[in-house]
Amino acid sequence: MKLYNVVVKDTMRRRRRALYTALGVGVGVAALIAVLTIARAGEERIYAELDKYGPNMMVMPAVNDMDMQLGDLRLGSLAVGDNYIAQEKLAEIRQIADGAIRDALGIEDEGDIATIAPKLYMNAEVKGTSVMVVGFDPEPERLIKSWWSLSRGGYPEQQNEAILGARASAILDIDLGDSISIKEQEVTVVGILGETGSNDDYHIFVTMETVRKAFDKEGLISSADIRALCSACPVEFIADAINNTIPGVRAVAVKQIAETEMNLMNKVNRFMLVLAGITLAVGSLGVV
Repeated sequence: MKLYNVVVKDTMRRRRRALYTALGVGVGVAALIAVLTIARAGEERIYAELDKYGPNMMVMPAVNDMDMQLGDLRLGSLAVGDNYIAQEKLAEIRQIADGAIRDALGIEDEGDIATIAPKLYMNAEVKGTSVMVVGFDPEPERLIKSWWSLSRGGYPEQQNEAILGARASAILDIDLGDSISIKEQEVTVVGILGETGSNDDYHIFVTMETVRKAFDKEGLISSADIRALCSACPVEFIADAINNTIPGVRAVAVKQIAETEMNLMNKVNRFMLVLAGITLAVGSLGVV
């Protein structure tokens, strides 16, 4: 008797077991494909959600507090250092950040990689009310703060234009198209931000050069947010390199965000692998 006939007769005698075997293998393979598909979709969704968290690094002036004492009497502290960063240092910061990312990911493209959004914070009086005026560059700010949305109007496209936070607009009774005076600089409100639940709701955002001119801060910024979203971006290494290379600045990795980006996907991938292993083990029981 041929081997083929033996197999057929044995299968016919144990049809139920053969059915369970085929069903187990089919379910196992289908489950594995489903798990891998879900893992890929979940990875894309997680990156989309993480993109809403904002910057994962901040660069600010290296200002230190020096304790002032007279004998055993403590007289308080004195801030030592500049309160601003020279705009020209942004090029060095970008070189370090982009270089580290290229090395980590093996990228050969020489274009900009990290998103850097400088800001200049100044106190001003508008319509008799003290308010924080923020000089900013609209494009990188929008890329970093992807949760921003305008309830009315648009973003500044030229100098002497501004957008207002939702609460600032209500408190100051300033609406779209109104003109306001900031240190004798007339600016036009071209947009109103939707509520964000953050300090942005109370700020007035004006084009960077307009704020510099109004407050005589040419070539200066108060801080810069850096966004380098990728699972392998060495955020803390970049911060250390900036601190050790560029004098007068202090780079701080926003650890909660950086660790979330680095660890969350690893946890998800481990979970998916375990789930896939269990599914295949259960599916293979029909073969035994």
